Amino acid sequence: MKRSTKIMIAAVAVLSLGTMILLPVTAVLGKASHDSNRSRSSSSDRGGDPEYEMAVEAAGEEYTEYGTNLYTEDLSYSAGIDNTVSDKQYQGTDNKIIRTVTMSFETENFDEMNSLVRDKVVEYGGYFETLSINGTGVNEDYRNASYTIRVPSEKLDQMIASLNGMGTVVSTSESSEDVTLDYVDMESHLEALRAEQDALLEMLQEATELETIIVLQDELSNIRYEIEYYESSVRTIDNQVTYSTLYLYASEVIVETPVIETRTQTFGEKLTENFKESVNDIKEGAKCLILNIASALPHIILFLIFASLIFLIVLIIVKVMIKKRKKKLAA
Repeated sequence: MKRSTKIMIAAVAVLSLGTMILLPVTAVLGKASHDSNRSRSSSSDRGGDPEYEMAVEAAGEEYTEYGTNLYTEDLSYSAGIDNTVSDKQYQGTDNKIIRTVTMSFETENFDEMNSLVRDKVVEYGGYFETLSINGTGVNEDYRNASYTIRVPSEKLDQMIASLNGMGTVVSTSESSEDVTLDYVDMESHLEALRAEQDALLEMLQEATELETIIVLQDELSNIRYEIEYYESSVRTIDNQVTYSTLYLYASEVIVETPVIETRTQTFGEKLTENFKESVNDIKEGAKCLILNIASALPHIILFLIFASLIFLIVLIIVKVMIKKRKKKLAA
């Protein structure tokens, strides 16, 4: 009895061990089978439909007949269309340079400055992309203006030169971005996409099967979407190249910041400058002293009056005491 019990326990242990080993293996095999099914199903939404598979096969035959394949994401085609950018294409395209300039300045005549900016934008054929002015200009509520100006690239330097005299330039910066390679690459993609679109349209006219027509129309929709995307990108670059961007920031001030020339001063100039600074410091000190005296004058007058009263009272008391003392001595 004990021996049979031991045998049963050993059998149960072996079964448990086998189950522990088989479970991970089964899970791995199931995942592989699931991934395989997903791969097969992703190749076609209707992979199990025999009619659809026949239609796709027929469409493939028609594509082969016209020497092309379905559109793919990497824009690769078997129709002999080269969508890579060649050196000849790059060299045959004018450089596409996007220029951006940022200027900040101070002005004592805000209204005159604002009017000048508007006139110059119209004069040079530009336009305001954004414009904002904050502040009222009264009761020390100084105004600030922010302009985003688009001006023809060939007139950008003239526009900047015409604005230099309207205030003190605090800071300025400029950047240039060469997008020629990106532009040529987009045009190459567009050329390949349009050729593929023409081939698909030709095949669509020849197609007779409904399923084939559906496949072709689906591919045409994808290609048209890509064409619209690249056309929009090309137009954006054209606009940024044709019209440069000028960011202007203006601040209204009472006195503009003086422009300091950076050069080495002589000993005489330093001596004169230090003497002038000392004189100015004395003047400022005298002004402060006079102002402090003027502000403290009422307190000083009250103090003198109070001190005078005390002095008179003390003087009267001393005189009275002296008289009493004299009377005592006389008696």
